[in-house]
Amino acid sequence: MSLELDRTWQASAIPLASGLLDGFRRTGYDGRQVDGFIEKHAGSIVHEGGLLFQHYGKHPPQEGVVSQDGSVGYKGPAREPELWYLPNCRFTESLELLDFFGFPSRDICGNLLCANPELTRQRSKMLLSELAVGRTLAFVSIALEFLFVQHFGGGEPFSRLEINSVLDINKEQFGMKYTQAELRDLRSHYRKRGFFVLGAS
Repeated sequence: MSLELDRTWQASAIPLASGLLDGFRRTGYDGRQVDGFIEKHAGSIVHEGGLLFQHYGKHPPQEGVVSQDGSVGYKGPAREPELWYLPNCRFTESLELLDFFGFPSRDICGNLLCANPELTRQRSKMLLSELAVGRTLAFVSIALEFLFVQHFGGGEPFSRLEINSVLDINKEQFGMKYTQAELRDLRSHYRKRGFFVLGAS
C-alpha cells in the first residue's frame, strides 16, 4: 500500500552510490507512536517494494555508567526518531542506507563501539546479503549503533547457525557480551519472532 502523505511529511531524496532515492521524512513522533505506525504499515509497503523505518541519530548528551560486569551503558534524554518512507527501495538497495546514515559510528560510544567502522559496515552488509537470499527482509530501525532487521515472510525461518553469525558480529565488532543464558534466549527469540538486532543494543 502507498502511504497517504500529508503536510507533516517532507520530501527528502537520499543520494546513494546507485543514484538518487526518492523518500519522505517525518519528525515529531515519539518512539511508541513510530513503533505502532511501522507495525501497521511496514509489511504491506515492503511487499510492494518500498521501505518504512525509523532512524535514530546522535544521542543527546549522555552520562556514562559502568555496570558491575564492566560493561558501559549510557543514560540521558531519549532520542526522538525520524520516520522515513521510501516508496521504491528493495533490500539490496537499502544496504546503501548504512553508508548514508553512518552505521556504525564510533562517535556514539567512542572506541567501545567498533575500532573500524568501515570494515564493520562491510562485514554487516555481507552477512545481511546472505541472510536475505530467498527471504523478504527489511530494516525497521537504523541507528548509529544498531540495525533492527525484520523477516516479512517468504523463505525459511532463520537457522540457529545464521543467528549465531549475527551474534558473533555483535560480539566481535561491537563488543557485546552475552551470558550463555542470554545467547540461548536471543537465539530462540530471534528465530521465533523473525527478527534480529545487529550491532550494540
